[in-house]
Amino acid sequence: MKKFNVAENIMVTTSKSFKNSIQSAVDFTSRERNSYGQTIYDRSFIATIVTFNPVNKEVEYFAVREFVDTDNTKRINELIQDTITRISSKDEYTQNELVAIIKASEFEYYGLVGYPSKEEQENRNLKLNNKFMSLYINIISQNNDNNQEIEVLKLSIRSFNCLKRAGYNTIQQVKNATLDEMMKVRNLGQTSLNEIEEALGIKFS
Repeated sequence: MKKFNVAENIMVTTSKSFKNSIQSAVDFTSRERNSYGQTIYDRSFIATIVTFNPVNKEVEYFAVREFVDTDNTKRINELIQDTITRISSKDEYTQNELVAIIKASEFEYYGLVGYPSKEEQENRNLKLNNKFMSLYINIISQNNDNNQEIEVLKLSIRSFNCLKRAGYNTIQQVKNATLDEMMKVRNLGQTSLNEIEEALGIKFS
């Protein structure tokens, strides 16, 4: 599934309908709770995958469910990727682009034992709104050039492959690297280093 490109869809991202849909996804994730205020009411709800369908211009979201130990990060990530693969394989979703993954574990335990009081509920709603705003701002911030994939630098195949193999996927990651770290990248010689510096308009120090 292709990643949602904010720069290409900036008018969509800043629209009211997009913003409301992201908030609905947050609300959907938070509703998976029991009467005690716990987010994961039966430990089967893992995450919500948020996508954008460019055909009908709508945000869609899908639940990831399976009984699994919430501390088993590796297994949870595998289940999320499996769900993304299944979504991508369906005809009606083949064009969908990945916007965000909201893990249930990111949500707090709200309230004490029993039904939450009015004050606790108001506090919970405030926290949920903050969670939504944080997620939305994070999506918007992807329009920053530094968060773009290194593909946009149009580097030579040699330089590009060296960076990818070393785990440098975004412009920000490359910019944050020191000269010593760059020199340790396998097969990255001075010529490639000069090329990268020129493409970024920086000098590694």
